[in-house]
Amino acid sequence: MTAKLFPETIDVEAAPAALRKPVTLGDRPLCFLHIAKTGGTSVTDALARLFPPDRVFTDNGNLSVEYLEKLGERFAGRIFLAGHATAGVAEFLQDRADLITVLRRPADQAVSNYLHVLSDPENGLHAEAARGSFSDFLRRNDHQIDYQLGALCSALARDSARGHELRTRDLDIVLRFVDDLPFVGVMERAEACGEVLSRVIPDAGDLRLACLNSAVYRGISVRTLDLLRSEYETLKGDPRLAPIFAREARVHARAEAALARLELRLAQPGDRSVHGWTGAIGASRFSTRNGEILGSAIVCRLPEGAEHVVHGPYDRFPVGCYSVEFRFSVRGVAPGPSPRVQIEAVSNGVVSLRRRWVGAEKQSATRTLHFINDAASNVLEFRIRTRGFTNGRFVFEGATVRPSTLWRAWPSVLTRLLSRARWWRGRRIAPAQEPQAAIPIEARARTRWSMSPANDPQ
Repeated sequence: MTAKLFPETIDVEAAPAALRKPVTLGDRPLCFLHIAKTGGTSVTDALARLFPPDRVFTDNGNLSVEYLEKLGERFAGRIFLAGHATAGVAEFLQDRADLITVLRRPADQAVSNYLHVLSDPENGLHAEAARGSFSDFLRRNDHQIDYQLGALCSALARDSARGHELRTRDLDIVLRFVDDLPFVGVMERAEACGEVLSRVIPDAGDLRLACLNSAVYRGISVRTLDLLRSEYETLKGDPRLAPIFAREARVHARAEAALARLELRLAQPGDRSVHGWTGAIGASRFSTRNGEILGSAIVCRLPEGAEHVVHGPYDRFPVGCYSVEFRFSVRGVAPGPSPRVQIEAVSNGVVSLRRRWVGAEKQSATRTLHFINDAASNVLEFRIRTRGFTNGRFVFEGATVRPSTLWRAWPSVLTRLLSRARWWRGRRIAPAQEPQAAIPIEARARTRWSMSPANDPQ
């Protein structure tokens, strides 16, 4: 029974008729249906930059029929709408706008959503999440299991009764809706999503989406994330919940298949098999916790805490030796103890490839880090942390990545080995030895985190 509920293969050739029409977005309103904890912040941020500010619309991160109706004459031509869709939004926008969305691997979405609820005392489910384990939370709130399906049903239905019918009895209607979207992606394939969007949106250029797991940046350990995913997989065996897991899995599989079909249709000779590149990376492709983007730079007020002031761009590069040059400046700093800046290259949010502390005595500086990337599947991130500042501003202007040589990058090998040794030492505790209560306690201690300039974390 389980094998039928959770299929492992996807037919990417069986394209519905709607997907055989030409794919071009941008000639009329473009609407991104943001499903919570699917990486939609990265998509919203990347797409909003393709439009003038006065052509981007969202109602504090939401979209409702009432809000869309109030746009009046502004709802025309090349505009961008983005937000969490409330009842009937998709139905209202049918034949009026191009609808797109992204989904996420169900286990990862459920874990991320649970951690987000735990970290936000104002969330209506916070008390529920805090009084038991992840499994208990899902058992008591089974609508969180097929959350992505529920979000699509809500957007399609004008009332909750019809939404429930779509979710439980008329799933095929939702699957056809996913098939008919001009673009639907899955965030575990962020690079592929960016490349497809680059080809279907006029003047999009080389669009890239951050491969970011925000839980890592709220301080949640990799071991805890693995434990939560294990709980999710174990819960699939519950006879009452298995059909709900199956519904969510079907919707995600349909989105994955749709993205694969679009890739096949849009494939061009000489396409890259690895998505990284070398060259200048603008500050707009990086994220910041407490700073803001001003022009082409990220500006952070000092002093900062122990967290990173800048991190990104979450890309993949071919195996090889690289150098990354950080461009930054410090301004308005009063005399005091020697301030320092740490620059670091990290893979997959966990393993440090190379780090070093550098002085910040000059107003403007460029500092270079050499490292080795040992796997094309690694998601690479460059981080900056400050220490010893009492006031002033930190201005980050971007980074430049270039090929390097082994003799310059060899210290990266030692750094990576030490980092991995610490990581594996933290994973040696068997899951059975960690009490269930430790999971919510760890997450409960975190404060709500949000990326800037986006409204909410991924």
